[in-house]
Amino acid sequence: MNRERIVWITRTALLLALTIAAQTVFRMIIAEGISQTFIIGSTVNLLLITAAVTGGFWSGFVVAVFTPIMALIQGHIPPFPQMAVAVAVGNLTLVLVFCTVKILQEKKFGNDTIRLSVLTVIGALLKSAVLYVGVVKIVIPTAMGALPPAKKVAISMGFSWPQIVTAIIGGIIFTLIYPTLKKAIRNNK
Repeated sequence: MNRERIVWITRTALLLALTIAAQTVFRMIIAEGISQTFIIGSTVNLLLITAAVTGGFWSGFVVAVFTPIMALIQGHIPPFPQMAVAVAVGNLTLVLVFCTVKILQEKKFGNDTIRLSVLTVIGALLKSAVLYVGVVKIVIPTAMGALPPAKKVAISMGFSWPQIVTAIIGGIIFTLIYPTLKKAIRNNK
C-alpha cells in the first residue's frame, strides 16, 4: 500500500472518529434541546466539509454514511433506519457540494474564502432541503405514524431551519481554519 493511500485511510478514519466522538461527548455534556442541535450539528458539518475537501468524495462519503448509522445505534436519532438513510443523504449532499472546491480552484473562481463562502451557502440550502424533504415529508409520514403528534413536530423542527444554520456555522468555521489546514497538508506531502 502506498503512502498516499495510508494517509487517506488515516485521515478518513480520524475524521470519522472525531465526528462520532463529538456526537457522543456533546450529547453527554449539553442538555437536550436547540443548543445541543446547534453545537453537534455545526461540529458534524465542519467535519463533513473537512473530509470532503481534504480527502475527496470517498472520505466524505465514509463520514456522511457512518455518522448517522452510529447516531441510530447510540439512540441519538429516532429509532427508524429510514431516518439514518435520510440523514446520510443530507450529509452526502453537503459532501458533494464541497467536493467541487478543486474544480472551482482550477476554474480560478475567486479566492479560497469566496469559493468556500459560496459553497457554504449552497451546501447549507441544499442539505437543508434534502433533509426537510427526506425526514419531514417522507420518513415522518411513512415510518413514524405511531409517534405522538408533538414528537413528530419536534422532529420536524429539528430537520428544518436549524439545518441551514448548522451547515453555515460548520462552513464558516471551516473557511476560517482552511488556510492553516491547507498549509499543514501541503507540508505533510
